[in-house]
Amino acid sequence: MAREKIIYHLKKRWEIIHKIEIEELKKTSLNDKFEQTVLLFNSINFLNIGRRKLPESDIIKERWSKLKDIYNASK
Repeated sequence: MAREKIIYHLKKRWEIIHKIEIEELKKTSLNDKFEQTVLLFNSINFLNIGRRKLPESDIIKERWSKLKDIYNASK
């Protein structure tokens, strides 16, 4: 199958999935959304995975370091 056809079909598939997700979000009650948000924040606190307090320059250096590691790992 030509590359363009594959890309076309994948895009159409993701458009359909996106529409389904939007419909599910519309059907979700406000109370359920609130409970999901509270659960998410409680999970972050429980697992202690919140963002560390680093100076902005250190955060940028850390991100570049991670990207560099990912790039080098893929070679």
